[in-house]
Amino acid sequence: MNWRLVALTALSVGGSALICFGLYGLIAPEFFNEPVAVALPLLTPLVIAPTIIFFTDRIRERLRLQNLELEAARRRAEEADRRKSEFLTVISHEVRTPLTSIKAGLGLLRRDLPAGVGDEVNELVDVAYRNCERLEALINDTLDVQQIEAGAMPLARTRQTARTLLEDAVTENRAYGAVFEVTFEIVEPVPDLAVEGDQRRLMQVFSNLLSNAAKFSPPGAAVELSAQPQDGMLRFAVRDFGGGISPAFQDQVFDKFTQQDTSDERRVGGTGLGLNIARSIVELHGGTIGFDTQAGSGTRFYFDLPVAA
Repeated sequence: MNWRLVALTALSVGGSALICFGLYGLIAPEFFNEPVAVALPLLTPLVIAPTIIFFTDRIRERLRLQNLELEAARRRAEEADRRKSEFLTVISHEVRTPLTSIKAGLGLLRRDLPAGVGDEVNELVDVAYRNCERLEALINDTLDVQQIEAGAMPLARTRQTARTLLEDAVTENRAYGAVFEVTFEIVEPVPDLAVEGDQRRLMQVFSNLLSNAAKFSPPGAAVELSAQPQDGMLRFAVRDFGGGISPAFQDQVFDKFTQQDTSDERRVGGTGLGLNIARSIVELHGGTIGFDTQAGSGTRFYFDLPVAA
């Protein structure tokens, strides 16, 4: 038998009855003889106080147990985060280093293959080299995400003019666009404004946007880069003229490990982290990122950065 439950029930029922009688004794004392009418209001607090104390203790005990559970969950999360960091460190040192050597060797092999080895061998070497590039990109993106989540991504801020950033972005990504028969063009005029930012990280943002634009543009298309003042900020934009982003995918564009489904075989895959990293880099610079899209007319990604004084 649960004696605590029996005691609680008795206390609740008896206390409730005593309170009712006490109140009734105050309102209509003529229904009680004089000793009872006087005693009931005096006895009522003696029941209410223990009841309040009992329930208060129960609440405190429940809160204490919940706090213990939350603390245990916090410790488990910290341990999981520590193990994840250790795992990514292993990736950085034990995988990326030999991968770099393998990629370099395959690059030399691609360049120096004898003419008579045959198309099959050439294709195998090309496939191996491209897979090395994809694995290297996945490792680098994963490490970038770790840095961002840990708040440990340093920014080497310098003054960067809008024109310099656009021209550097075109130069660094021109070869990638050529793979898809896509060109990158700067839309004039470019304002004589500048931002304070990390040039390497801002190029990473442009590279993610331009690579996506190239992959989703038809052959022979031109992807447009522009810059313009926008409500006290400097807005950079990358516009393609592809098929646009499907409505079902638009809410997931900046999520980790997400990519729009497509049946077009000429579009290569990616890590699914690029746009998430781009958003984080822009936000670290005090800016915002977004996009406009229309089915059949293409997509414009843009990001706004504070204008340098």
